[in-house]
Amino acid sequence: MNFEEFRIKFRDPVHKALIHVARERRTVGYKELLEMPEVGLPKEQLKTDAWLRHLPRVLDEINLLEDKAKRPLLSAVVVSQSSDLPGNGFFYYLSARPGLVPVGATREEKEAVHKQELQRVYAAWAE
Repeated sequence: MNFEEFRIKFRDPVHKALIHVARERRTVGYKELLEMPEVGLPKEQLKTDAWLRHLPRVLDEINLLEDKAKRPLLSAVVVSQSSDLPGNGFFYYLSARPGLVPVGATREEKEAVHKQELQRVYAAWAE
């Protein structure tokens, strides 16, 4: 399955899974996200890391949808297990918003911005 097929089939389920995670007020790793039942990726396809290459682009699209809806970036709930921070695409997207993420931001600055956006996501999706 190429990216376009993955996007068409899994963007909405990934979006719903992110909302579920946000409502639980927690974060999720990239691989854990793909393993969530809401996403519906077949188990045999989870054995390859190829899907992890597609996921950041799907998260970018979800960010665009959330931004259009005037909501915080839902992808804030997706973090790397090694750094406990979102990937570079998240910070790149936020860098377009004045004053949020300076170019060349330190880890501490990224942590602060992520924490702030995460709280905004939790508030936006609270039930």
